Amino acid sequence: MKYEFDPICDPEWGQKASARSGCAIIPAVVEASTLIDSLVLAVTYLGSGPGVISMALLYTWWVDPEGGRKLGIVLGVSWLLNLTLKDLFALPRPFEIERDAATAAARTTARGPGFPSGHTQATTTFWFFLAGHHRLPWLYALAFGLALVVGASRVWLGVHFPVDVLGGFGVGLVLAWTGVRIPRFRAVPLWAGPLVVIAGLPLVLPGESFAEAAGLTVG
Repeated sequence: MKYEFDPICDPEWGQKASARSGCAIIPAVVEASTLIDSLVLAVTYLGSGPGVISMALLYTWWVDPEGGRKLGIVLGVSWLLNLTLKDLFALPRPFEIERDAATAAARTTARGPGFPSGHTQATTTFWFFLAGHHRLPWLYALAFGLALVVGASRVWLGVHFPVDVLGGFGVGLVLAWTGVRIPRFRAVPLWAGPLVVIAGLPLVLPGESFAEAAGLTVG
């Protein structure tokens, strides 16, 4: 016999009625959805400011100090450009159009307008710079895979539209390609590049945004 699903699940009907109406599966569905959201939030953290800064510092200290300095400049410029583009386009996020599009936890990962996706741009810039800097095929594959999953996580969480993610990916690719072609610092001191970038940040980035962009630039 086929039973009609009852979303109300009136407790007066008791356990038998609840099972017949399909209400018994609701806790399991909610639990699975919560678990998936938690995993997606963990993935999206890879493209966050703290996540990218931490990876950049570890790379600079343990792998390649000179490459890390270049990476810090590129990431700082990427952050600055992303914030500038967000203010320029001023496009809304999904949850600003439909309130139920994102959970409260997901909204904490989103600041400012939607286009382009900062998480996707930062991930693409970081990993494609490393791939181009070291010229390793497996790093290119890793870079593409991480950019894909971080971008998908932003859409899943309801904080970005697909076009936001594509925009962040495109900008990140251009910045990574440009950063790889920054010549090695010889006559110019290593601190000169970050200093020039940081000097211009207060003109467009107040408060926390300035601090974060400066941290990435010197990272």
